[in-house]
Amino acid sequence: MDFRNLSRLNILMNILSGNFLPMTSRKRKLSILSKIYLIFIWPIKLIYITAFIFGAFNVSGEKVLRDGTVNVVVLLEITVLTIYLHCRKKLLRRLIEKLNYLIEGNESIQDIIVNIVKPIEKPLTIYTIGNITAVVIWATLPFLEILRKNEFYYSDYRMPNVISKEPFSVNIFIAGIILQIIGAIHTIVRKISLDLYTIHFIFLMTAQYKYLRIKFATVFEKETEASESSCNNIVKWSENERIIKQEMRLLTRHYETVVE
Repeated sequence: MDFRNLSRLNILMNILSGNFLPMTSRKRKLSILSKIYLIFIWPIKLIYITAFIFGAFNVSGEKVLRDGTVNVVVLLEITVLTIYLHCRKKLLRRLIEKLNYLIEGNESIQDIIVNIVKPIEKPLTIYTIGNITAVVIWATLPFLEILRKNEFYYSDYRMPNVISKEPFSVNIFIAGIILQIIGAIHTIVRKISLDLYTIHFIFLMTAQYKYLRIKFATVFEKETEASESSCNNIVKWSENERIIKQEMRLLTRHYETVVE
């Protein structure tokens, strides 16, 4: 078990989002498929954002506030967090290396991690599917306008959007909707990916502190029992004291590694 293998959903969303945040302690080059995916998705994303910006200046202020505010806030959140994490890739790799070192071969920590992660896996999956489904439904609602008219305007899109002069035909309207669907899905996938990535770091750090709490409690309990059982046997008491001190030193080093 390590950071990468902790959650398949985390790996999948990290790839689909195009964030490609560190999942291992080693720096890895992008695969050919990943590069092709980025070449495909980023031009669409840039067109989506550009069309949205121009659209915001060509529709009423009420529509911008009603349908565009959430999009702006989410885009800003994603941009800031992505830049922050990518600027600290080396730090993230070092943290992953330390966490993997502490987890490897330690069945107690692995059991604690499993107990923390397992109950939350299903809710995170539901969260991911639910968000993507909601965004798809929300972005496809303008298709209903096709049944009502043949000429369309910027305000007919779900979000402010400009890809042609108004009024425009059905084909251009459909192309605009598809652009918004792809852009909206990619936006929410990037947000979910960042959420999952940070959540799994929190899981691993929580597991470390939970492990230390259990181990320290066990050592203190041993010390009390050893003092009571070997109060009349100096040799046995000294041996127990030596073992307890050794365990405390190991736990202290573990703690120093976690908080370093």
